[in-house]
Amino acid sequence: MLLYTFQSNVAAEMLKTKGILTGNWDFAPNGFWQFSYAWMCRQMEKRGINCGNTPPIWAFHSCKEWARPPCFLTARALLSDMELESGISTLVFDAPDDLVLLSSYRIWGRFWSELDAATGAIPKKPWGRMFNLKYFKEGDDLQACLPYLLLEWVKEVRPLVIPINKEDPFEVFVPGFDYNAFV
Repeated sequence: MLLYTFQSNVAAEMLKTKGILTGNWDFAPNGFWQFSYAWMCRQMEKRGINCGNTPPIWAFHSCKEWARPPCFLTARALLSDMELESGISTLVFDAPDDLVLLSSYRIWGRFWSELDAATGAIPKKPWGRMFNLKYFKEGDDLQACLPYLLLEWVKEVRPLVIPINKEDPFEVFVPGFDYNAFV
């Protein structure tokens, strides 16, 4: 399955050196980030995908239409100025289908917004729908979670270069940059 992930240049180099990249709880802020990542690990486990003791690697399968890669706008919405300044790479890779759990990014966003950040309490809703293709809407972004990423799956590593608006700290977009282009 062809996927795209945004990783720090440090993580991309670690993948190159070690041949494998796994998530790291040290990079997941406390509170709802860790609760939601742990919940996703449990969902993966229910479907026969074992994350071990690490959070999943997050990637994209489809953005706005089936199998369409993410664009710069997607990256800009996810990444902070600090992350961009530190250096980000887009990794394009082909992972085995049986290690990937696809889900609706739209429904995931609703789940995330309703999670109790203080306690990790999960709202009682049919969250399993986020994993069922029949509930996906046209134009949904499909995210992918997997337990690790192997170097042998990687087809391409591209530096992600997005301009940062230094003149107006309250405006993340830089006029004239094509945010709809594919990363």
